Amino acid sequence: FRLHKEMKACEIQPDLVSFNALLSVCRTAGLWKESLELLEEVKRCGLRGDVITYSTMISTCDKTRKPDVALHLYEEMLACGLTPNVITFNSLISALARAGRRERAFEMRAEMEARGVEPNVVTFSTLIAACRHHNNWVLAFELLLEMTVKRLAPDP
Repeated sequence: FRLHKEMKACEIQPDLVSFNALLSVCRTAGLWKESLELLEEVKRCGLRGDVITYSTMISTCDKTRKPDVALHLYEEMLACGLTPNVITFNSLISALARAGRRERAFEMRAEMEARGVEPNVVTFSTLIAACRHHNNWVLAFELLLEMTVKRLAPDP
């Protein structure tokens, strides 16, 4: 953040790539509140976040166990006309699954597919882990079979 402050002090306006790099730092450090503040700064600078911006922030919310904030960011992303990608959906699914909201995680998977985004091994592994947490072995096995049909190798 020191470089960001120095840029501001020199009246150098960061571009979206700079902001996205800072958001990535926030994700690594688990600084979800700071990432929200950065998004507001992006807007104040007249910039528009992109799919990387929002996916990074949603991933931060996953890491810090803030599923409701992640869902809010997802809705904001859609309202901005942005198209979520597999990373966006996997982060949302993970945030919901970690919060014990297995049914909502599966609904998000359905929305993912409805939007034309193909689930990958991360998607399936996250949902299988959620099933394991809820002792739903039948559904976990069904997901494993679906992975096989889709020719996705399970995580070890």
